[in-house]
Amino acid sequence: MIREKISAELRERVLARDGYACRYCGSKTGPFHLDHVYPLSKGGETSFDNLVTSCTRCNLKKFNKIGIWPKPTNTKREVPNQIIFSMVFLILGFSVLTTPFTTSMLSENQTNNMFLVGGLLLIIGLGILIHWINSWSSK
Repeated sequence: MIREKISAELRERVLARDGYACRYCGSKTGPFHLDHVYPLSKGGETSFDNLVTSCTRCNLKKFNKIGIWPKPTNTKREVPNQIIFSMVFLILGFSVLTTPFTTSMLSENQTNNMFLVGGLLLIIGLGILIHWINSWSSK
């Protein structure tokens, strides 16, 4: 069986996905190998989904065995600050916009100012949210 060479691009994508750490033991010290989870000798293929980062020790220990599965990648995502800021502005904007409807003691000038401030807060909140969505989707 001729082993095909793993491209530099595929290697870098796998290493980045795995956080430059061994998926079997979690070691962050290299050198790292790319391990075929389902071995080539057993019919596995060289693909992004079948490759994981492995330290030398774990790669030699696994060899061509089937049934030794890597730990899942860290899929926990933190809520970015932009989303929190956006939600604060949106909530403030809605609350300021609804205040004139619940308070009859405001003059016409004060009501107009409340609508202006509420509208600006909504625009800022939506701007932050749209900016975050655009930057996130381009990653």
